[in-house]
Amino acid sequence: MLEIFGLIMLCKANKKNALARGKKPGGFIALTIILWVGLELLGFFIGTLSEIEYGYFIFGYGFAGIGALISFLCAKFGPKGDYVDPKAQQTMDANAPVIGDYNVPVDDSAYAPAQPAAPVQQQKFCNSCGSPVPDGCKYCDKCGAPVV
Repeated sequence: MLEIFGLIMLCKANKKNALARGKKPGGFIALTIILWVGLELLGFFIGTLSEIEYGYFIFGYGFAGIGALISFLCAKFGPKGDYVDPKAQQTMDANAPVIGDYNVPVDDSAYAPAQPAAPVQQQKFCNSCGSPVPDGCKYCDKCGAPVV
């Protein structure tokens, strides 16, 4: 029973390590189970042939530990990939703030009052003759009357 618990815990650790490296975890979980069980059976067989007392037990669990170590190292230090776990992506999106939630910053620029327009300078006209007067002139160019 403890061996099954250990295998499950190692599969979870290898899944986490594979996702952290950007790899799909299914292959690493299968590799973990195959190496653990396969090398354990090989160890039991070698231990039985060795004719050592409890040799099948010692070799079996020793080889199972070697298989576990190999699968862990493959998942932990394998080449990086570009796989993104869809569940992790959903949790990132699910935690994103939604308008209507409390404490969500809202862009108030759409509701800000309009800025007053810059004053438009109107053309000045002479009070005597009515001709346009350029800006900054104190006297009319046509009639010479002072511009008020």
